Amino acid sequence: MGGALEGGGPGSIVICFIIIGVMILMMMQALGELAVMYPINGAFYTYIVRFIDPSWGFAVGWEYAIQWLTILPFELTAAGLTIRFWNDTINVGVWITIFVSCTGFCVCGSEMLIQLFSSSSSFYPSSNASVYVGMVK
Repeated sequence: MGGALEGGGPGSIVICFIIIGVMILMMMQALGELAVMYPINGAFYTYIVRFIDPSWGFAVGWEYAIQWLTILPFELTAAGLTIRFWNDTINVGVWITIFVSCTGFCVCGSEMLIQLFSSSSSFYPSSNASVYVGMVK
């Protein structure tokens, strides 16, 4: 973005961000309308399987998976390099390890919370009923 800022100035970058932002907004609006009109279990490529072709949906699903498998390490490395700007005594690999463990902890923690709330869903209606009965008396 530094070259674009130098060549075109700040106005061109703002205009480009607005154009891309409007395009992404329209795409997300279309996906939202599809989700309301055709609720399905699965990711967004399931719509491609349904409306275009199963082979096209298969290819898009794998492309999306490979995209995230290649982008995630780059994002972790960029975050580590950003922190190295302020503290260059610690190796970037240490920060990547910390980020990966925090991400794994968040994923496992959310799974445990889902299990906790799903198992306690039978407890809450009975406790609500007892509170209501207690308020009536």
